[in-house]
Amino acid sequence: MQRLIQRAFFYLEFPSSFSSLFELKADVVPKEIQDLMIAKLKLVLVKNIHVNFIINEIKKIVEQVIKRSQPSFIQAYQTFVDNLIIFAWIRVLLPLYENCYLQVFLFAIKKKVDSRQELINIFVASVENEALVPLFDEDKITDLELHVWKVKVCYKACFPFSWNFHMWCLDKLQIISDDNDKVLETCALLKSKSDKDGDDVFLTLNQCSREICEFYTKDVICGKFHAYFSMEESDQIAEILKDIVLCMVQMVIGEDSIPSIETVLYYFENVITKYVQLVFLFKDETVVISEIRETLSNCESTMPLEQLIM
Repeated sequence: MQRLIQRAFFYLEFPSSFSSLFELKADVVPKEIQDLMIAKLKLVLVKNIHVNFIINEIKKIVEQVIKRSQPSFIQAYQTFVDNLIIFAWIRVLLPLYENCYLQVFLFAIKKKVDSRQELINIFVASVENEALVPLFDEDKITDLELHVWKVKVCYKACFPFSWNFHMWCLDKLQIISDDNDKVLETCALLKSKSDKDGDDVFLTLNQCSREICEFYTKDVICGKFHAYFSMEESDQIAEILKDIVLCMVQMVIGEDSIPSIETVLYYFENVITKYVQLVFLFKDETVVISEIRETLSNCESTMPLEQLIM
């Protein structure tokens, strides 16, 4: 299985600015995630491979062996099965590698960051929820001609499936705001919606630590404004913008949570966009950028609005 998933990995094409190495090794990936990925593989095979396709392919192999264009039925059959599994692994891996979710997650695991277990829980709960992280279901597998698949990378994530969560929250906020235009009430309703959905993955939205909230905010900023960023220069600027947004969250709502962050991003998108444009005006001015970063780091979490707009 390790050999086949590694072969599947090499059919994934990442952006040239991102260096990717194969890290899906048994001694690196937590067992619960290994089990989950195998379950996803089985689901792809069940959903995307028709029994008639397998029967027809085996018939072709038998015919080729009879005609002696294939030296061995066992060898030809093994190649067919391997290619089938590789194709299925590609479909499992594509959504996991989107925005580097899996790579950054594995990096956090290896480095044993403080939020390690929290990241594992979020990753596992997310992958288990097919509505949040759907399989790559382009169509039924009707041939096994392997080719390269491009991986979608708009930003290098810190929070597992951050954009998937953002789109889920945005969908709920659009519905809530139709009947309510008060920020605090909207935030409370979004939290309530997360709890009532009865799924572990959405319950985590209300229970994230400060560090995880920072990861999430940074990811969503990079996703929303990815046209401004390049993969090489995004980190320092994203840190500044993340601090600005979290300061706004403290001023408006008074607590750090993903529903709070999403509510502020939704209602104050125009204001945040102006800050993005302002920061990028000075992106080549190292002194200015460092001064902004230092100012935000030294300010209290409830800093006055005047300090945000100075």
